[in-house]
Amino acid sequence: MNIEKQLQTLHKDAKEVEKETFKYFQRLKKRTPKTLDITMRDLHDKEFSKTDCMRCANCCKTSSPIVTEKDIQRISKHFRMKEARFISQFLERDTDEFYVLQNVPCHFLDANDNSCTIYEVRPKACGEYPH
Repeated sequence: MNIEKQLQTLHKDAKEVEKETFKYFQRLKKRTPKTLDITMRDLHDKEFSKTDCMRCANCCKTSSPIVTEKDIQRISKHFRMKEARFISQFLERDTDEFYVLQNVPCHFLDANDNSCTIYEVRPKACGEYPH
């Protein structure tokens, strides 16, 4: 199935396994298995062996990462702009008082090829996605 078709059916597919997924995470909360990191790495590797981020970029199109103070320092330095200006131009505080992007899709997403125009200095949350 191509990525566009997967994105169209994602919500329906997730709804079909919602109860099973909820139970899985409830079990994880009660007793985290010692192999959780290995399990998650294996799931990540399996998914990303068939998912091409450059074709999808759905994360950049639909959500905002949390942007830390260090991210702000690094990215504003990259643009040679004052941190306050970078914040006012691109960021806002969410309900938890974290900095997030003012708008989605991400301002730094190149819509022509789904590349990140600040990839080398991107926010830590982007580099760690999907966590």
